[in-house]
Amino acid sequence: MEVKEIDLNAEIEKLIREAQNSTSYEALTFIAEQLLNLLMLKQRELFLKQQKEQNPKNKANGFYERELACLFGLLNLNIPRDRECLFRPFILPDKWKKEKVDAYRCQIKDEKLQRVRNATIYTVIGIDLDGNKNLFGYYCLWGHENKGDWLQIFNDLINRGLKRIMIIVSDDFPGLDEAIKTLFPQTDHQLCYVHLQRNLFKNMARKDAQEFNKFLKSLKYCNNFEEALEKFKEKCEKFIKKYPGYMKYLLEKGEKYLVFLRYPEGVRKHIYTTNIVENFHSKLEVARMRSGGYFQSVKTAEVSIYVVYENMRDRNWRKPLPGVRHCSYELKQMFHLKFQTQFS
Repeated sequence: MEVKEIDLNAEIEKLIREAQNSTSYEALTFIAEQLLNLLMLKQRELFLKQQKEQNPKNKANGFYERELACLFGLLNLNIPRDRECLFRPFILPDKWKKEKVDAYRCQIKDEKLQRVRNATIYTVIGIDLDGNKNLFGYYCLWGHENKGDWLQIFNDLINRGLKRIMIIVSDDFPGLDEAIKTLFPQTDHQLCYVHLQRNLFKNMARKDAQEFNKFLKSLKYCNNFEEALEKFKEKCEKFIKKYPGYMKYLLEKGEKYLVFLRYPEGVRKHIYTTNIVENFHSKLEVARMRSGGYFQSVKTAEVSIYVVYENMRDRNWRKPLPGVRHCSYELKQMFHLKFQTQFS
């Protein structure tokens, strides 16, 4: 596989143009993600040039996907490969860890067994009807993210009094939608719109993914949910012959990706993505790396969560979100209609 030489200046200019219509946080995340992908491509290009004399058969060999947590959130990276498996981008940490939105995958030392084990930290962050953010719960559980853990967490939240939720925002984890329908039947379930945009490049050719992504950016500002859903279906139908499996998935999930359009405009940017949790987890990742690549105990992990929470509460979460606060009266009306509660 021959790879044409990359013009970094031209590619960076293109990134800036593509990011101009995004919010500042989204733009930083998008640029960081795409820029790192470009740098790795350029590094592989230089590496293969050096290999020409001593290993002329070594060529570029596609990509594999990895996630990287940083201060800008969770980055989805396409890691370049070579045929001989000799190339390794300099940005990869020595101990590579995956991280999922809503559930942070890490390693914690089990004090009873005196060994390091895989664990998942589940965090539930909420926004109330007046725009205040808070950490509703966190759970350090052994093993990987699974439906059983989510059921346990939801039931614990219900027992603690969290019952009437207008909307839950999550990634598309298997079984999560079913759990929400069972325990919170009146609650809207929004799938992360940013993940939808990122996943286009994993499931479609680059040119097609760019076209679809541009469409999604404009659709995000549609005023009417029904109109947006109809346009979404039309776009999927356009590509269904070329990508039958992926377009079928999008058609099935389309409504859940667009739920945020049922809400007031000032609220939408806070509920169409899981960036709030993602940002929280990126700070936990920094704490984990500083402690040697894993948390020394469950207690240490819990202390790190608490420290991150206190810092967020004193800084980013100190004031209500202006957009949500501005729509507070309308949201309370919607809450009343959804749950038939007393409204004043």
